Amino acid sequence: MQQRTAILATSCAAFLGLGMVTAGVGPALPDLAAQTGSSAAAVGGLFSVLFLGALLAQPVAGLVLDRLGAAPVLLTGLALLGGGTLLYTAATSLPLLLLAGLITGVGHGAVDTGITVNIAGLYPEKRVSILNWLNVFFGVGAVAAPALAALTLAQWQTALPGLWAGAIITLLQLPLLAWYVRGEHSRPAVAHEAGTGLYRVPLLWLFALFILVYVGFENAIAGWTSVYVVQTAVLTAENGALLTGGFWLALTLGRLLVAGLGGRMGPQRVLWLAALGALVGAGLLLAGVGQRPLTVAATLLLGFACGPIFPTTISLVTAHFHTTPGRAAGAVIACASIGGATLPNLHGRLLEGSGPPVAALHAALLAAILLLLWWRLRARLRRADPA
Repeated sequence: MQQRTAILATSCAAFLGLGMVTAGVGPALPDLAAQTGSSAAAVGGLFSVLFLGALLAQPVAGLVLDRLGAAPVLLTGLALLGGGTLLYTAATSLPLLLLAGLITGVGHGAVDTGITVNIAGLYPEKRVSILNWLNVFFGVGAVAAPALAALTLAQWQTALPGLWAGAIITLLQLPLLAWYVRGEHSRPAVAHEAGTGLYRVPLLWLFALFILVYVGFENAIAGWTSVYVVQTAVLTAENGALLTGGFWLALTLGRLLVAGLGGRMGPQRVLWLAALGALVGAGLLLAGVGQRPLTVAATLLLGFACGPIFPTTISLVTAHFHTTPGRAAGAVIACASIGGATLPNLHGRLLEGSGPPVAALHAALLAAILLLLWWRLRARLRRADPA
């Protein structure tokens, strides 16, 4: 029990660092451009290589988890995540920056998949609340990094310390997790999930499609809120940034609420309410184009509703595919990365090319698709497990 608690504590700290190095990139782009002598647009390629690295790592991390246990995935991932972040923040050329970003992305994918699956396996009796607690720490890091960047920009005219702090927090967990997870191994897969058989299970790909749409939807709202409120003339750019921070804070509070419920609400009910709340929030956003109170309320409601969706869904994936949780979660989280890389880009193109009403309609359509996918997913879960 003490070892399990210790692993959870270090995993929460690692997710705090993960949130910081994820959210700290945006404010640091001008610093990285100046260091490498590149344009901001060129340095923006860092986002692409971070995504590519994570996408490459996630299925492999799941396979290693199921065969060799958590230790190699966690230790390699933490080293690459922390070390890669420190390397790209010190890069003086664009190629080195992008190479280090790719390494960081691989570490990100391994840490995200490895810790999520490992903690779900350690706490099978309350995996929904525990995974939401874990992701609360990611949210705290995602709020803390931009706040720290704002402070250091005012004091020292650089936003890099936010990334350094996240990388150091991540690296500090290496010796702790190396000690706590020593000798751990996973259970062998049963026949219908062994080898490539897992990837022929329709339920897995329905989970993957659901999480692809969700992550794309979440990042479309979070990534474009600042631009959206300026284009609709409801807030200034500075207040738009604050509203974006409010979205992440509301998202963290949503996870905190589900974590605090301690399993008193089942995962299927959580996802029904969350998906319904996302649709209500998106509808409010569409109805309130150009209206400040409705836009602010919609953004905060969207953050709160989105909060528990990712960790609760992954808890269901690892529970259903309990003999191959690594490969199942790795496939689903890889699809989440695809959603995060594609749907926000489409949302931004609609916002810039067709205007805020079309972008708000796009958000509402994604929320409706999300609710429809959950309805289909719940029906399949009931057939797979009638009890």
